Amino acid sequence: MKDYDLTKKAIFTPDPENVIIDLKDVQVSYGPKHISKDVTMGFEKNKVTALIGASGSGKSTLLRSLNRLNDGIATVEGQILFHGQDINAKSANVYAVRQHIGMVFQKPNPFYKSVRKNILFGLQDQNLSRDQEDQILEESLRQAALWDEVKDSLTRSALALSGGQQQRLCIARALALKPEVILMDEPTSALDPLATAKIEETINTLKKEHTIIIVTHSMQQAGRIADNTAFFHKGLVLEYNHTSRLFTNPSLEITQDYLTGDFG
Repeated sequence: MKDYDLTKKAIFTPDPENVIIDLKDVQVSYGPKHISKDVTMGFEKNKVTALIGASGSGKSTLLRSLNRLNDGIATVEGQILFHGQDINAKSANVYAVRQHIGMVFQKPNPFYKSVRKNILFGLQDQNLSRDQEDQILEESLRQAALWDEVKDSLTRSALALSGGQQQRLCIARALALKPEVILMDEPTSALDPLATAKIEETINTLKKEHTIIIVTHSMQQAGRIADNTAFFHKGLVLEYNHTSRLFTNPSLEITQDYLTGDFG
């Protein structure tokens, strides 16, 4: 590998009025090992932001820190501000954080329950009426572009759905809690091209009302769906910009080499 100067960074600064999650000198460590280092960047509201980079570059670790899924596993230093409030402050309510910042994982993980119970699982303590449940159920499934496919089989096991349907079900389950931000960790890596296209269509629709932050190993996917893209290397965010600018005219040689495959 070339001897790149990792002190050089090209990080664009979004308009503060448009930033929903703001990271300031964030460092995530597993014991003495630093996984994400000195990350300072802002995520824009109602945009899709892709995190790209080689395996082990710290993308997924950082993503999981954005709704405290690393609690008890890793140490997070610096500030992760959601609407200006530090989600790691002692006064922060982790359950509220995860309600406002939802998560969709790499592999579909439906519960061993019906489609209906999967969607409503996180709302069990809200004492909703049947009509309220039905409304949330339909709204969430429609947002995830799944309603027409499952509306006549809501009592069927979620495990009977195809892989792509299961992943959209998991998106709908997150949407039922009405999050402002949805984190996605390689949500299409286990899916075929047709299912992937359906998820990407869903993401493009969801950003009208939600902010999406997605980890992807597919640069083609980032190019198709992301408004902004951040390039990670060895735990560092080296370049962050509008996707069209980063892909066509990157500022750093290391970014250019990664995008063209002349890397490693």
